[in-house]
Amino acid sequence: MSLAIPNRLCRLICIPDTSPRRPQRATIESVGTIDQVRGERRVHEPDEEFTAAVDSVVLTVGAELGEHLAELTTLVQERLTGEITDLRGDPAVQELLHASIESNIDALGRILRYGLAVPEATAPPAAAEYARRLAQRGTDPVALLRAYRLGQETTLSWALHRVDGHAPDRPVAIEATHRFVEASFRYIDAVSTQVVAEYESERVRWLANSNSVRSATLSDVLAGKVGETAATEAALGYRLRQHHVGLVLWLDGVGSPDDLRALERLLAAIGKELGAGSGLFIPQDRSTAWAWLPFGRTNARADTLSRAVLDEAERIGAHVAVGSPSVGLEGFRSTHQEARAAHQLALNARGRLARATFWSDPDVRAATLLLRDIDTSRRLVASALGALADDDEATARLRETTRTFLAEGSSFASAASRLNVHKNTVRYRLEKAAEVRGRPLDEDRLDLELALIACEWLGPEVLHR
Repeated sequence: MSLAIPNRLCRLICIPDTSPRRPQRATIESVGTIDQVRGERRVHEPDEEFTAAVDSVVLTVGAELGEHLAELTTLVQERLTGEITDLRGDPAVQELLHASIESNIDALGRILRYGLAVPEATAPPAAAEYARRLAQRGTDPVALLRAYRLGQETTLSWALHRVDGHAPDRPVAIEATHRFVEASFRYIDAVSTQVVAEYESERVRWLANSNSVRSATLSDVLAGKVGETAATEAALGYRLRQHHVGLVLWLDGVGSPDDLRALERLLAAIGKELGAGSGLFIPQDRSTAWAWLPFGRTNARADTLSRAVLDEAERIGAHVAVGSPSVGLEGFRSTHQEARAAHQLALNARGRLARATFWSDPDVRAATLLLRDIDTSRRLVASALGALADDDEATARLRETTRTFLAEGSSFASAASRLNVHKNTVRYRLEKAAEVRGRPLDEDRLDLELALIACEWLGPEVLHR
């Protein structure tokens, strides 16, 4: 059941249309303005005859809810599955949706027929079970709430037509309508609160249980203890026989469950941008998660992210390390290993670099090897750079200019454009860098480039203090 009445169907009372797909407005076709309706309700102070007439209409229509329960349940279900794509599913889920709708309509009818207290209403077992099933499937809870709104709208529309037919006069129709609307809104408020709470509780339980199973299976997969089997894929909830990209996502600070959900949303945004399917997301602690994005039979590119995604990462204080695209079970392992290596390198950089670190970047791969033996890397930097390895701002600018110049094929114009300076400035800085180094920049070129990469990624670990 759900929560709203379309204006096209409200003839006896002004009710806003709260359907998300229609602009909200209110109309009265046969009653007049809101003030007029309220005025007429005040004029007709309840007496025994008037109250009895209203009770009769409410009881009659409440009984008709029960008599036409199957017909109305089908009507509501067709509308929900027609307008909310998240609620379309296999026959078992559809059967449960049917039971949920039926039990809610029946409960509302009983409240109206027997004058039950709405605040004491509890969610029918079928409705609670349906909420739990949606939680297990990871359906957005917004879809559940929207279902209650649309279901209420459809049911009230059906009932109010019958109020209009059974009421002996206009004041009785207005009062009966008021009772229907008030009772339905209070019922939906009480029950929707309960089913959302049931959804959240089940979601926490389900994720805890499924993550335990998935984590154990994942450990076996990464350790090479299990093969590429249907059982393994079922336990992971992820197909191994396809192309993948592995990622590590992490947050600045300790993190919280809400932060982990933010990381999961960031993964979804990255997947959408790269053209991937629904990814595998495995939290490691409150601030770190391992993930894989699936690409089916298509080999993907994973060497850049849009400004929008990077801005979102910055907004939530997140970083991402991305492995290279790989295929099959071995690819599942290798892209993960690459992402973890890029993650360790980025952690060593201590936030000095971009929000995203890509294994496809040759500098990242080289820096990862340099990180494995800091002592050797430190000696390489001292030998190749001399005083150009000093840890100060002016020397860092000379190193950046030298790296950019070499990366741009020794082009003054290209380096100037990338650094957003005049090419004469590039020329001056290069001359100064050679002077500080104590020898020409084209001497021991390979050692020079590796030493500059080490300075950029390993920072204080290899620089002269």
